[in-house]
Amino acid sequence: MADRKASPLMITKENSSCRPRFAAIESKYYLHVPVGLKVIGSCNGIICLVKKDVHCCLWNPFTRHSKELPRFLDNQTAMDEKSQAELAFGFDSISKDYKVIRFIRPTITTSVAPVLQLYSTNTDSWKEIHVRDTSASRVMCHPKLKFGPVINGVLYVRHMRQSDVFDFEGSVAVVLRSVPESSKISLWTLDNSTGGEVFWTRKFIVHYNLLWTCSYLGRGLFFGKKEARGRTKVLYNNTKKEFKTFPRLAKKPSAVLKYTETLASVQGFIPNLSMTSMFYP
Repeated sequence: MADRKASPLMITKENSSCRPRFAAIESKYYLHVPVGLKVIGSCNGIICLVKKDVHCCLWNPFTRHSKELPRFLDNQTAMDEKSQAELAFGFDSISKDYKVIRFIRPTITTSVAPVLQLYSTNTDSWKEIHVRDTSASRVMCHPKLKFGPVINGVLYVRHMRQSDVFDFEGSVAVVLRSVPESSKISLWTLDNSTGGEVFWTRKFIVHYNLLWTCSYLGRGLFFGKKEARGRTKVLYNNTKKEFKTFPRLAKKPSAVLKYTETLASVQGFIPNLSMTSMFYP
């Protein structure tokens, strides 16, 4: 597998005939995602997308190959008109397998336990895992819980303000105001001690008031929102201690993520002209 250095990547739903101008990110990648597809995540150069909560697609923009996954399993018991489904994508290093997780979360007022659906590229199929411990599963049914990144094979879930949970140099991280120094915003990572205890470590102070940090793009570059409602998007370079505001686009970016060029493939990958990746110098 030939890998290159990771680069910031913007994915937009702009019309392919109108290249978005995005000078803030020093990258040559501007990918146009077909209408109806939403980015779930990226791993080893493969991007996972979902189409209208019906099925997923795996896509390698560098090789221009993709694969449409089998449709989601129907589960009318867990699903009702207010149910929600969270999705995550990652790589299982033990089974050497890419996996998609679909967590069907019923409303917290119902007695129905949530259902976990798991797709494996090794078997090219979905299976269901029913959660029997309802005391623990009720916590996962909170409407404000959102799936975060998959880091070292572990899926993290967030339920907090001011920051998404993201991958910072291989560690789970958030950007939050320090306590009691409420005027300072710091990056914290989740670490393990030799005794197995888990604790948060403050790495550094962020010298720009990001109200919400969405992701880390590598090389000291963070993507976030300047306003609480997320109308102003910014890039903060912690190395240079400077930020740039996104230029306004006809349509907002559907994803801004850290992407690495690879030749990674899965069984069933085929060339797909409808999933066109556009590389600009």
